[in-house]
Amino acid sequence: MFVSRGSKVGLVDVLSSIGIHPDGIVGHSVGELGCAYADGTFSAEQAVLAGYWRGRCILESKLPPGAMAAIGLTWEELKERCPPEIIPACHNSADSVTVSGPPEHLSKFVKLLQTEGIFAKEVNSSGVAFHSRYIAEVGPKLRNSAPPSWISSSIPESAWNTALAQSSSAAYHVNNLLSPVLFKEALTRVPENAVVIEIAPHCLLQAILKRSLGPSCTNVGLVKRLHPNNLEFLFSALGRLYNAGLQPKLNRLHQKVNYPVARGTPMIAPLVEWDHSTEWSVATFADIGSQRSGECIVELDLGKEEDQYLTGHTIDGRVLFPATGYLTLVWKTLAKLKGKSHEDLPVVLENIQFHRATIMPKEGTVKFAINILDGSGDFELCESGSVTVSGRIYVPEDVEKEILELPTTAVPSSDSKLLKLSTADIYKDLRLRGYDYTGVFRGILQSDNKGVCGELAWENNWISFMDTMLQFSILGQSTRELYLPTRLQRVVINPSRQKQLGENEGVPVHMYRDIGIIKAGGVELRGMKASLAPRRQQVQAAPKLEKYAFVPYDRAGKTQVRTFPHSYYVQIYNLEIE
Repeated sequence: MFVSRGSKVGLVDVLSSIGIHPDGIVGHSVGELGCAYADGTFSAEQAVLAGYWRGRCILESKLPPGAMAAIGLTWEELKERCPPEIIPACHNSADSVTVSGPPEHLSKFVKLLQTEGIFAKEVNSSGVAFHSRYIAEVGPKLRNSAPPSWISSSIPESAWNTALAQSSSAAYHVNNLLSPVLFKEALTRVPENAVVIEIAPHCLLQAILKRSLGPSCTNVGLVKRLHPNNLEFLFSALGRLYNAGLQPKLNRLHQKVNYPVARGTPMIAPLVEWDHSTEWSVATFADIGSQRSGECIVELDLGKEEDQYLTGHTIDGRVLFPATGYLTLVWKTLAKLKGKSHEDLPVVLENIQFHRATIMPKEGTVKFAINILDGSGDFELCESGSVTVSGRIYVPEDVEKEILELPTTAVPSSDSKLLKLSTADIYKDLRLRGYDYTGVFRGILQSDNKGVCGELAWENNWISFMDTMLQFSILGQSTRELYLPTRLQRVVINPSRQKQLGENEGVPVHMYRDIGIIKAGGVELRGMKASLAPRRQQVQAAPKLEKYAFVPYDRAGKTQVRTFPHSYYVQIYNLEIE
């Protein structure tokens, strides 16, 4: 924590009383008197007297009229452009410098800079050209009237080891009055993620602190000039310090209560009432509804027409909800939270874990609850109270940079083992493995038997399209076992690239098995891991007891029924012949 520009002993005492002590101190101009008090080298009386004699010596010196102005140039640029009468006085930040000089020369210099479009504005300095040679005669008087652990802004860092900089002496503070303020140089010693407290009559340096220290630091001012209630402003500032990670002991600001209290002490509860004198604007979010919630509930029913296509995703005799369906639901939920259509929102999903499969019932609904954490993008998709899929999703700044540019894959035509497979060939092979795809999930139009390159159907259905990409990755594997996906390292979806594809046209798909990447259209899948799924035993039909009777033909018009001598069981199989 760093304290900047101390000028009020009372504010330092307030911070000390609630347990907030600085790790470093920086003062701007007369603020170094407050640094001396905050550092313990000045008592409260000495700090007040030092400020008093500083002002009194200036008044008694009968100084010539002076003025100061804020200039929007760097320290080096200003020193090159300053006329001999103008002195650079305060190096506030990289592009903010305060100058001192006679009023007529300063006013002329300010107007010159303004005509060139450079920020220049005179500031109220009570007719004194501080931190310049024009107040040099104040030095002897102030020295006769009568740094440490803080970061000096009146002595260059190269001179911090000199005797002048080693103690909070009268000579040190005289030098502070007469020398330029090297505030920008002092702020370079403030570490990142620091909490910077400005102790001053008003928040004068907040803009300079924000520009100089960057977004990692938290800047808090304790008092604001012209605020209708500075006590309220002070307590709000203490609340900001708490939010920044400090632990102010606010109970020390109140008188300690000794228990037990005397009989007849009134209860405090009736004194605490709602203050209805001020009306506050309350957000209703009535027009937004549940779209701003981090949780989204999705219900699916195979009996509904819009969900019937899912019956085509049959694996081992059961309808399983597709793995790519989970990803699409999370993608649509993020788009809803951002108030956009998922067709216009490119996304990246990472570290996707498929914890278990979801079996879709023939009747009834299945409810999925999707939760996306704001900020981190971590998500969980739950069904029946347990996590089904987890991972992370976010919107990339440039989705084109997220997709790897890889050369087109191809199998040499001279390869004697190369076979071109049609849709019927592909899904006959997949059916032998246990994948009984039908409908839109039969989306592989053609492929080679090695599963290197092929074509997929795009029917404006993201779930079936990405699922056919997973199907394509299965081709070319010598095993005939049934595998289900359990992990995806990364998924990149670029809907704008997908829009360039024509519906019902073949989309080239390429599999890079060496690096575990499959690409098609605007989708890229990386690092798919699958685990072996046990096949269900085929359930045989119940045996039937049948009886065969032979009726011979009798030309005389008579028939003789001959019964087969014994009954027997007949096993009936349904055979599908291609």
